[in-house]
Amino acid sequence: MSTERKKYRFILERQNADAVQTLGTLYIVNESDRIQFKCWSLELPPLKNLKMKSSVPAGEYKVVRRWSQKYGNHFHVLDIEDRSLILIHPGNTYLDTKGCILVGNDLGYVNNDSHLDLLNSKDTMAKLLELIDYSTTILIVENEAEEEEEFIQLEEK
Repeated sequence: MSTERKKYRFILERQNADAVQTLGTLYIVNESDRIQFKCWSLELPPLKNLKMKSSVPAGEYKVVRRWSQKYGNHFHVLDIEDRSLILIHPGNTYLDTKGCILVGNDLGYVNNDSHLDLLNSKDTMAKLLELIDYSTTILIVENEAEEEEEFIQLEEK
């Protein structure tokens, strides 16, 4: 039996943003970019990288494991311009994030508003921590198809 550690990284594909939140899919991929695990993500909307009000800009960032009293074991996304303490941690609604990335394995309605929320967040976080127990990277990408569609709709008006 091999004791060699498998090297994985995160890819976050943002798919649906509105005035209060952004939903996406968070993938864990191996060195060949084959998907090993995927879950939902929830962030704030893209508001020009404003502290505590916005998702972080698309790009590639270093990620390290971190522990805190509030979240226990989780991940810390590093080197985001003009931002600090951007975490990947459990949470269910946009009210649970101040610019961090939340994870869950399903979508539903938790707080009786019209915005989809994440479900089973703590279990999902445990699976991420099981797969990645070292420093890695996250690539955050916008869903280009939605951006193109929005551009075409603006051109038609």
